[in-house]
Amino acid sequence: MGVRVNSVVNKLFELLRPLAKSNKYQLVYSQCKEGVTSLFVNKCNYTYYQIVFLQYITFYASIQLDIYMGEVGDIVLKDDVYADSYYYYKSKMKKKNQLEKKPQRHTNNQFNRSSRDSRTTTSNTHIIFNRPKN
Repeated sequence: MGVRVNSVVNKLFELLRPLAKSNKYQLVYSQCKEGVTSLFVNKCNYTYYQIVFLQYITFYASIQLDIYMGEVGDIVLKDDVYADSYYYYKSKMKKKNQLEKKPQRHTNNQFNRSSRDSRTTTSNTHIIFNRPKN
């Protein structure tokens, strides 16, 4: 009995991923985010499989956004291993960037008043508009 249940669960997971990657469900997902339609009949209390499906849809929506922005090629969608690898790489780079941008903590006695007043604040919004160099 346990082996049969595991094979059914594995088969279900094999079906969820291609569905989430499909253009049809990506379109439905984008419409759901705008509040136009609903992906599921139930509005809350999602089942485990619905949550997994939503995670896959979000995963592929993020990859497709990166493709449209030119950060990665569409070859990533050709194979699940490529998609997983790219997403792993992206998460590692995000963590690395967060650690680099994290300001160092200084105690008040490390700065004298004149150096604190002479510091200028700069806007980091220009970073958003710069494309990564290839």
